[in-house]
Amino acid sequence: VCSSDLSVVHSRHLRGVLFSPLLVALAVWLAVGFGACSPEQPEYVLTDTGWNIITSTNTSPSALRVVHQPDNITTITDAFQSANGAALSGMVTKIIPLDTTLYLLIPGSKSIEVVGRTGYKRLATITTAPHAVSDLCFANATTAYAATEDSSVSIIDITVSRLLVGRDIPVSSRVTAIAALGNKVCAVCTDASRIDIIDTPTNSVVQSVST
Repeated sequence: VCSSDLSVVHSRHLRGVLFSPLLVALAVWLAVGFGACSPEQPEYVLTDTGWNIITSTNTSPSALRVVHQPDNITTITDAFQSANGAALSGMVTKIIPLDTTLYLLIPGSKSIEVVGRTGYKRLATITTAPHAVSDLCFANATTAYAATEDSSVSIIDITVSRLLVGRDIPVSSRVTAIAALGNKVCAVCTDASRIDIIDTPTNSVVQSVST
């Protein structure tokens, strides 16, 4: 049992004891030794454990807001305008991250804005006309597949941020959602109640699943 308090000793235990220098030294050693047996408490330095989320307002044009969590405080009211000196071209319907970039889908202006994930500087503007893109997925490091509202899936070369004109893939109906899985892309064709599966090496529909 560790105790640094050796001061309370019943007087009857001290009768006839000779306090020689050796005993005094031993008492001091015991007091210091037992007093130091408790481990030192670590010192914790608390830092900011919060994080930021990026949201867009349901206005045209949208404002790109930076909101600190978990306190839900808006730290930047329009990160795009602050970084680029101009507003977005329309309402952002979806924000899709890829590595160090964010893809902002703006179907109303038939465009996609590509911005840095930190700093929010414009890196590229992808014109998707004549298509309005509602969703996007990345099959690999060079190619994105875009869901459109006119019964097709468009292909985008993300290395040059350009829609590949004339390379649209016909599907069952307008596509409301899209996702990549290996070398396949699944396009949700809501109006046809089907999911069309695209083979990316051939860019053709190889299967259609009823929903």
